[in-house]
Amino acid sequence: MTIKTSFPLSARRTGRLAAAGAAALTAAVVLAACGSADDDSGAAATDEQVTVEVDESDASTEAFNDADVMFAQMMIPHHAQALEMAEIMLDKDGLDPEVVTLVEQIRDAQGPEIELMTDWLADWDAPLLDPADPEVAEMDGMVPAEGIDQLRAAEGAEAEQLFLAQMIEHHVGAVDMAEEEIADGIDPAAIALAEEIITAQQTEIEQMTAMLDD
Repeated sequence: MTIKTSFPLSARRTGRLAAAGAAALTAAVVLAACGSADDDSGAAATDEQVTVEVDESDASTEAFNDADVMFAQMMIPHHAQALEMAEIMLDKDGLDPEVVTLVEQIRDAQGPEIELMTDWLADWDAPLLDPADPEVAEMDGMVPAEGIDQLRAAEGAEAEQLFLAQMIEHHVGAVDMAEEEIADGIDPAAIALAEEIITAQQTEIEQMTAMLDD
């Protein structure tokens, strides 16, 4: 028997799913046994005791797997770089208001997602990745250090064009990571977040591509 559950994106992982599922199934078995002794035909109840063994493993589901953990561990520093790039841009003067609105949109979406995924890792007793870990810099779409330096130094239209080009590649990498989570993960909330990331960032890719071509 499989117990299906769903969590809102803001829900914290609880460790009580398996116990609750097992308790529910046990209660159902007891009720079924009681009902069987109550024959509508009026037959006398016997003293025979019906024993049903329940395998608790059948009444529980694994809350998360390695793919879910990896998704959160990798997406947090990936999002963190997007926030860094957004703050760099918002410190500049004279930017196109459309670009500013896009930058604020990216910041406002990805900040809360970092907090959400950080909570998941805490509940899963899984560590955050060290930002200095070489694997972080090698993730799909990550802008190299020299690219971040170029963005800091650029101004005006040059900064806008550089940001758009860098963020398009950054978003493509995030979409790829989210697709891997959907394919391999099992945690409903993590999969739901991956789906939201794909929808939002593909839309922003199209928007930024159009702005870059203007």
